[in-house]
Amino acid sequence: MKKISILFSLTLVIAFLNPVFSQDFSSIDLKTINIDNLTDEQIQKFVERAQASGMTQSQLEELARQRGMSEVEISKLRTRIYSLNPELAEMQSSQGGTTSSISRLREDPVEPDPFEERGNVFEIETGLPIFALDFFQRQTEEVTFSSPLNIPTPANYLLGAGDEIIIDVYGASEISYQNEISPDGQIIISGVGPIKLAGLEVDAARSKIFNRLSSIYSGLKGSNPNTFLQVTVGNIRTISVNVIGQVVQPGTYTLSSFSSAFNAIYAAGGPTMKGSLRSIRVIRNAEEIATLDVYKYLFTPEKVENIVLQDGDNIIVDSYLNRVSLTGAVKQQAKFEMLEEETLADLFKYSGGFAEDAFSENVVIERSTSKMKSILSVTKEEFASVKLQMGDSINIGRVIDRFENRVSINGAVFRPGDYQLEEGMMLSDLIAVAEGLREDAFLGRGSIFRLNSDLSLKNISFSVQDIQSGSADVVLQRDDQIVIQSIFDLRAALNVQIKGEIRKPGIYQYLDGMTVEDLITRSGGFKESANKSVVEVARQLSSESGEIDRTARIFTFEIDESLKISDSASSFELQPFDVILIKRSSYYQTQKLVKIEGEVLYPGFYALETREDKISDLIERAGGLTEFAYAEGATILRRNEYFEDTASIDEVSGELEAELYRSNRLQELQRRDADSEIGKRGDKESIGINLKGSIEGPGSKFDLILKDGDILSVPKRLQTVRVRGNVLYPNTIRYEQGMSAKRAISSSGGFTDDARPGKTYVIYANGSAERTKKFLWFKNYPNLEPGAEVIVPQRVREREPLNAQQIIGLTSSLATLVLVITQINR
Repeated sequence: MKKISILFSLTLVIAFLNPVFSQDFSSIDLKTINIDNLTDEQIQKFVERAQASGMTQSQLEELARQRGMSEVEISKLRTRIYSLNPELAEMQSSQGGTTSSISRLREDPVEPDPFEERGNVFEIETGLPIFALDFFQRQTEEVTFSSPLNIPTPANYLLGAGDEIIIDVYGASEISYQNEISPDGQIIISGVGPIKLAGLEVDAARSKIFNRLSSIYSGLKGSNPNTFLQVTVGNIRTISVNVIGQVVQPGTYTLSSFSSAFNAIYAAGGPTMKGSLRSIRVIRNAEEIATLDVYKYLFTPEKVENIVLQDGDNIIVDSYLNRVSLTGAVKQQAKFEMLEEETLADLFKYSGGFAEDAFSENVVIERSTSKMKSILSVTKEEFASVKLQMGDSINIGRVIDRFENRVSINGAVFRPGDYQLEEGMMLSDLIAVAEGLREDAFLGRGSIFRLNSDLSLKNISFSVQDIQSGSADVVLQRDDQIVIQSIFDLRAALNVQIKGEIRKPGIYQYLDGMTVEDLITRSGGFKESANKSVVEVARQLSSESGEIDRTARIFTFEIDESLKISDSASSFELQPFDVILIKRSSYYQTQKLVKIEGEVLYPGFYALETREDKISDLIERAGGLTEFAYAEGATILRRNEYFEDTASIDEVSGELEAELYRSNRLQELQRRDADSEIGKRGDKESIGINLKGSIEGPGSKFDLILKDGDILSVPKRLQTVRVRGNVLYPNTIRYEQGMSAKRAISSSGGFTDDARPGKTYVIYANGSAERTKKFLWFKNYPNLEPGAEVIVPQRVREREPLNAQQIIGLTSSLATLVLVITQINR
């Protein structure tokens, strides 16, 4: 089939639709053509007619646009033709000319990742790091040494086989060509023929293509061109380079043709610990074309020539020749590789310079000679002239932690602190610089703490008043510390104290003229529980009073019913260290709350009406027991001396507090028995009660008086007993009338080998307990009741008996001791 273009077919469509076409094509108006109205059969006939056409592609394209056919209709027709004749699209692509969209993004040739498969193969430096050795290892999203692809083509880039050339013609004529340079270095353009581009730079290739395409696009040339040309490089070829020498993984690497020597070294994993960062040679056609220096790339990248590699290039990383160590007060401590002509000043530049506290006036270099080590002192003026040698070690010291011109003043001045010591500065000058003395300054005496030549301190006293008046003064020296005391520093802190039934009791600062009423107001006023009769003030006795038998003087003032103090107390002025005592009223009582839970008609919280309320009273107010109540298991939880918050009773949702306490307590007992230690002491304790006796005999010995915070718990009727501790099968078993602890233990498999049968005890549901009793060789185990817990403790581990060798040693020691004592007594 003869090659045709899309616009070639377009012209045949026009000829098919308009019979006048064969007589005068130039007179046809194509603006009214609608490609959507054509059938597939018509489109196919247009393709067949195109094969017989003699017009060139450029002529057909120009003629169609002149006759007014829109680009939209041209695009529609192109799509219809390609859908019916896929082979036409393939042929058009092979010719290199198309007006369809072409991707200008370059595809990644998938360069090797030097770290993906090899893992961490870098050697570990045990001392100082080698400066910039990790330069090819620190790869991030922002910094990478993979060769860039979608960047403008370098001006000196040489085209070669495999490079893709994209040619865009636009203006009066619009078409694009996308060709790959063949192995013989050419591209072929339809209507133009082969164009040899291999070995040319991009600008030279563009000129050559321009001249060749001018033969079919006349609008490219002339004084007023209407057609324009652009040549770009699409996908680029790959090259093979050799990376050898002191690199982590030497070998041959396939890279993009845009790659530089740094990209190749990165692909090889970077230099090894022995590799040089200052001598990286690029060899091309047996000739060294460049020597790369990583330091120059880091510090003066604008002066580094970016060598683009070519196929067959060799990159050689030499071994390092000269490394020196730099430590101390510098911004970068490391081992640096230095060239032969570089100096100490270059080293400091590479390290980032001195730290803020560095002593830079003089530097000491530790150098190894052929026989031993030597020291070289270098002044600041010599940094740029002293060259470094292999193995040199430089440690930059820090400035002495002392000030050469500092004096300080503290105490009763307006601006205490450190100040500059000027030549001939006097103490009065320093006080003036500190903006003078405060009103509370003690004028009698001040102190200067001065450093002696042997670094000991001495005190120099002066009269602050004389310094102020100008009748005396002191010449200051370096590091002098001046202290001027405040009058408040020279006397004890004056305060008063208020305690008792006051809202904010505590210690308050004493103020002149302060009264009892002032202090009560400052402390928030009286509580409602305050005694409505008197306020008491306790005053400290002075040493001049002579009252040896007394510890304080007491003043008493009345309070009225509205808790207002009397007139005498309002005018009574307090003195330092007075203590005001507000007593509690003996008639003031807060509500005492108890709680009843479990099987009563109305469980919940109740307030005690009197101090003599008993269990029977609480049961009666709670409506009595329910039909499911197990009175024998009732217990009282009472706060003990370890309870901290006496103002509230905890709520436990979903479970009786007595049951929770019982469970926690049994766990503590089990840990105690296993560890042979006393369990942790809690803040509540369980009291075993006889609830039936309390109900049947109100006021009897069983009817206990309730206390604030008590919790009376009445469980449901119980039908089981539980066996815990050192038995073979701890479990819960059904209770039977007359059951003993021994029978329950038998139902749990019996004792373990480390059990203590004689110490078995029972905890009943009401919190009481009973132990196993012994008579001769017989054990009398307690009887059980529903809800009881049988506890079998663990046997205490016995001490291992002494072996024969230990017995002989102990006997010998005792005999020796007896002999010594006998000799002493003689």
